[in-house]
Amino acid sequence: MRKILLGILLAMNLTNPIVQASADPVIAAVGGLATVAAYNSSLKSILELGNNVHAQIASRKQDLKENGEDKNSEDVEVINRVMNRLVNEGKYFLKVNSLPFIWSVNDSELFNASCYPTDYISVNRGLVTGFNRNEDELAAVLAHEMTHGLEQHSAKNYAMAVAQHLGAGFLAIGASNVDWSRLSGMVHYSVAQSVSIPSEYEADEIGFYIAASAGFNLGGGAAAMVKMNHYFKYETTNFLEYDPGENITLHEKRRVNPKDMSDHPETENRELKLSQMLTDYSGGRVWVNRKNAREYEVYIDGSLRETFRDSKDLLAGERAYLAAGKFAREFHVETDFERSLKEKWIKNQDESINAEKKFVQMLRSNADAYVDYEFPELAMTQLNRALAAVNQDDQAELLSIRGRVFAANGDFETGFKDSNRAVELDPKNFAIYLNRADVYRMHGEIDRAVEDANRALELDPKKFVTYKFLGDMFDKIGDKDRALENFREVYRITKEPRSIPLEYLEKIDPKAAKDLKKKEKS
Repeated sequence: MRKILLGILLAMNLTNPIVQASADPVIAAVGGLATVAAYNSSLKSILELGNNVHAQIASRKQDLKENGEDKNSEDVEVINRVMNRLVNEGKYFLKVNSLPFIWSVNDSELFNASCYPTDYISVNRGLVTGFNRNEDELAAVLAHEMTHGLEQHSAKNYAMAVAQHLGAGFLAIGASNVDWSRLSGMVHYSVAQSVSIPSEYEADEIGFYIAASAGFNLGGGAAAMVKMNHYFKYETTNFLEYDPGENITLHEKRRVNPKDMSDHPETENRELKLSQMLTDYSGGRVWVNRKNAREYEVYIDGSLRETFRDSKDLLAGERAYLAAGKFAREFHVETDFERSLKEKWIKNQDESINAEKKFVQMLRSNADAYVDYEFPELAMTQLNRALAAVNQDDQAELLSIRGRVFAANGDFETGFKDSNRAVELDPKNFAIYLNRADVYRMHGEIDRAVEDANRALELDPKKFVTYKFLGDMFDKIGDKDRALENFREVYRITKEPRSIPLEYLEKIDPKAAKDLKKKEKS
């Protein structure tokens, strides 16, 4: 059953849209099933989870545990290449309460990708192979999913599920323990359907420009829709897929208002919109016409440039749109939508710079967590956003975290410079000494690391994280006795079995270790 539901219920679904464009239509849909207050409360909780690194990492772990990891290195490499280019070269700006994107390729054969409220993008193996690893088409799909994260469509969708079915108490169990698959399963398709079209078109539109700004082929989006439409008609047997739509030419349907279309945004309709965006991008000079499913034409300045038919590797429409995309870039004229997007990113940037201290504090906290999870590049992204903020939260701690990031990247000179400056600015903060201790650890100076950790304990002996740091460090260098000593302190403070490595928990609390092993097996 889970396999069937995945096609429409996982987070932000590419092939079967189930998300919301803005608060108003969502509230209208929720109204008959739950109070607006319940929705707003749920949305607040989901947005908080979406801005929590621990929840982001947990959603990734759950996805890969449930669906497995794609073992084909070519699949993983192509997605990493495309996503890194979109994230690093694409033009966009995160909202102040949004995380940078992480992603992975799971082992599901379904033709799908999705974006969780945590800005974790899950890509199915079936999507990568379905597009024959075409980077331009994959970029369009992944930029579409990024948009769902950027516009927080995912959070609104999940908030509706919680408000209707679970109640906010479901979200109070901790960022690392939310059952994302269960939450996905609570989404009521018949309700979400009524508010899905605007957000899907918005994701296509914004995604088009993100992919374009990263240098991908402008025809990638429309080409992807051609491929998906063919898949829905001739390849899939999933009863949840699309109807084929009206049988009229692309040129005839080009200017159809989305409001007059079906309440289910078919791939054919999305192809039309993306085709028109390509034309608009070229200042009206390049356009594509579909004579029939197996024959497409590309026109430049009103003259037929070339006719495309199916080839061994690509469908006629794919070939036509990818060819037209190259021409359209040459004739680029900035569109009104493109200008509005620039204004949107500037607004997000201004809001981030002028954010309240609580948001700057979260940027700092998330940066610290990214270092712990060994994502130094993402940590630096958060730190740069925090350091650019007008309402500084704690510059000393920011510098001490940045010192860890530099050290993690092998730049120990700058790492120690930041760490020492942080100690000078705030010598009474235990976290600053603990961060410098980590720099010493990475540099191989264990005695100096212990010295700083002990100083942190003098300043705040109740912080289990210091004992956890010492336990992990001693364990890694093979000093099991000192590791056990510190893990005992962690357990004394937290009373949480999962916070202790199993081999030490068996010595500290054998019964808890036995119970934990049973739970993990079940």
